[in-house]
Amino acid sequence: MAEEYGIDLQQIHGTGPGGRIVRDDIEDYRDQQAPQGQPTANILPSAPVTPAQAQPIPVVPATPVTEDDEVIKISRVQSLIARRLSESKQTVPHFYVSNEVDMTALLAMRQLINANVGQGGVKVSINDLIVKACALALEKFPDVNASFKDDQFIRHKRVHVGIAVDIPAGLVVPVIHDANIKGVRTIAREAKVLIEKAKANKLTPADLDGGTFSVSNLGMMDVTNFIAVINPPQSAILAVASTRKQFVPVDGQPVVRDIMPLTLSADHRILYGAMVARFLQEVKALLQNPYDLLG
Repeated sequence: MAEEYGIDLQQIHGTGPGGRIVRDDIEDYRDQQAPQGQPTANILPSAPVTPAQAQPIPVVPATPVTEDDEVIKISRVQSLIARRLSESKQTVPHFYVSNEVDMTALLAMRQLINANVGQGGVKVSINDLIVKACALALEKFPDVNASFKDDQFIRHKRVHVGIAVDIPAGLVVPVIHDANIKGVRTIAREAKVLIEKAKANKLTPADLDGGTFSVSNLGMMDVTNFIAVINPPQSAILAVASTRKQFVPVDGQPVVRDIMPLTLSADHRILYGAMVARFLQEVKALLQNPYDLLG
């Protein structure tokens, strides 16, 4: 429409969602520019109209740094994280699917298996069980265990699950390799070592390489819900929020259960809503039948 009417879109303030320019904006602009008393509804210009001179966009001056401000130079790791996350959001078309999991049975099982851990033994965390559930679900849904790179869809045969770890320098994602064929206690031991190495800044390239899927868990920080940014070239990342006691209907009666929200961020270039929803259903089924994780 703007081309037909010879209108410079830079002259129009959009009133649609997110500032989008819609049909009414163009028609309102034509009405404002038309000579008073002359109708414009059905008139097209007989010749191209030279667009009006675009007005310069006012530049908002940057907030000056004063002596009261602290200037912190970011580390090489923080710079790398910033660049990768910016690239991810700018180049990967994210979409999100959420679900809720009844964790009551899993919490009871975890308490039972950790009660038998001897002195010096490693206890299994909730995140270890989530990693195992995701790894088994990725076996069943190999398209989620995939990458998009150089205009190619790469489906990975091995399942390597990255775990997001908070460190003073930002965020790192060490990888538990072949998580689908490892027992939960082995996953727990490896995760503990990786987290300790991350906090001591002693992770090696081998600890960080090869991830095919990631889990970001903020459940220990009283988080109601959140969504995570995909770690390219991976196609998905699972965000785990805090487990809370809620009333849910069981056989028609309100019962208090431990409910945990999950949100999967997925790359829409290779994944689609129904597939991601089925993957989340599989993760949910495994967590709600936790002894299936021990087989």
